[in-house]
Amino acid sequence: MEFVFLPQSFHSSSYTDYKRIRTIFNSNLNEGSNSSIIELLEITLGSNQLHHTIVNTTSTIVPLVGELNIKLNDQINYSIDPGHLFVLNNTIGDIQIENNDLHEPVLFLELKSTFNPPSLSSLIHKIDIDQSIQSLNELQLNASLILSIGKFVGRHDHEYKLNQTNHVGIYIISGAFEVEYRLMEAGDMMMINDIDKDQLEFESLAKESIILILRSTVRIS
Repeated sequence: MEFVFLPQSFHSSSYTDYKRIRTIFNSNLNEGSNSSIIELLEITLGSNQLHHTIVNTTSTIVPLVGELNIKLNDQINYSIDPGHLFVLNNTIGDIQIENNDLHEPVLFLELKSTFNPPSLSSLIHKIDIDQSIQSLNELQLNASLILSIGKFVGRHDHEYKLNQTNHVGIYIISGAFEVEYRLMEAGDMMMINDIDKDQLEFESLAKESIILILRSTVRIS
């Protein structure tokens, strides 16, 4: 197996009137007709700032700080806050993510992936990770890419099952984990390519920790 650590993320909420987008990683996944581009972004929106998703992409939105408003056709249709996850299968055009707080910025992750074809049939899938603590919620985003996210409390050992040779990206949203005997803390990103075993071992180390796992049948770089 090949382990690759990416530079540690940092969070800032000292401004209220600006927008910042920071790329944590991006990669091209090529497997015949199932080619896909994936990109993980950390986005800060000041008061009344907007972020647009792109048509023909699947955007997974993970709020970290503050409440986000999802606007379809210039109308607020959904509000999401930390502890929830939205998957927007954008086939309709412009979708806006907005911060309506007049005083504080919001911070969230966006995982963008192009799809060919999309695996998610409906526009929005909502996951409440607080309702399934100590387990992973899994979504197949396209033929090559599966997203899993989960909240874990206390110090416990866990296993992430694999069913074939896989390539995995792991991002620690909060808390701390030991993944395959490597310490990872909030903001750390690690790629594990060419996995030749049927499971990955990880242990939550903090009172409350959240982990995001991307699993691909083709190499993540």
